[in-house]
Amino acid sequence: EDEARLREDIVSFLERLAPSTGGYKHNDLELRPASEKDRAAIDRNWMSKGKGTLEEFMAQEPRNAHSHLLAMTIGQSETIP
Repeated sequence: EDEARLREDIVSFLERLAPSTGGYKHNDLELRPASEKDRAAIDRNWMSKGKGTLEEFMAQEPRNAHSHLLAMTIGQSETIP
């Protein structure tokens, strides 16, 4: 159902499910990359493409763990206006 108050309920529910202000390990940018695999992925997708240094990558990296968690929950084929 496409109802304004239901859309507000959905936003409220999702914010409670994965609050953007939550204390997520993914958002601890100063502790990343946490493994050689993580470092290799940054090198493959950023540094080896001439986009910049590791420090420059980390400076532009958002604190977005809540977005990843919500994407796992909702899936990628859903659109919420």
